[in-house]
Amino acid sequence: MYGYFGQYRDFLTRTLLVQSKTGDPIALSDTANGTFYSVPVNIQDKVKTYGFGIGLDYRLPYNFIVSANASSDNLTDVPDGFVSFFNAPKYRFNGSIANTGFGAGKKFGFNVTYRWQDAFYYQGDFASGDVPAFHVLDAQISMKLPKSKSIIKLGANNLLNQYYYNAIGNAQIGGLYYMSFGYNLY
Repeated sequence: MYGYFGQYRDFLTRTLLVQSKTGDPIALSDTANGTFYSVPVNIQDKVKTYGFGIGLDYRLPYNFIVSANASSDNLTDVPDGFVSFFNAPKYRFNGSIANTGFGAGKKFGFNVTYRWQDAFYYQGDFASGDVPAFHVLDAQISMKLPKSKSIIKLGANNLLNQYYYNAIGNAQIGGLYYMSFGYNLY
């Protein structure tokens, strides 16, 4: 478990400026007639950050393990018109259940993890916008091969193939399915 609080003076941010291509007055929203610049500046006011994290792993009988963790990160008091690039969701959560050895000879194992991330406003020079919350399910099964001290794994990140993105301008992330063989591991 952890918690933190920080307070910054002269916090480094960026502000967007636009230069008119025609010499006429222009608004930040006029992308056709202006050249944009992102200028680093320091904020004179105090900017605060705070957050926490907590996790728990619990071993159960018969090689079962349950675990969960949650965390939060926040940045406050950034004046309007400044870009902090503090691109972190306010809340995140993971929960899982696993077994390291069951069945004949305790050769089989599995892990199932649920991941959730809160929505947040992404700020960047390239683009800014809302990143929606998402939740995914990861899963993996394994089989030990005792004679060669090896493990075969079959698994998936984002098992249900629910597309999401974690930053504005990034590609969407779908399911990743894999099979692996590890030799001489134990």
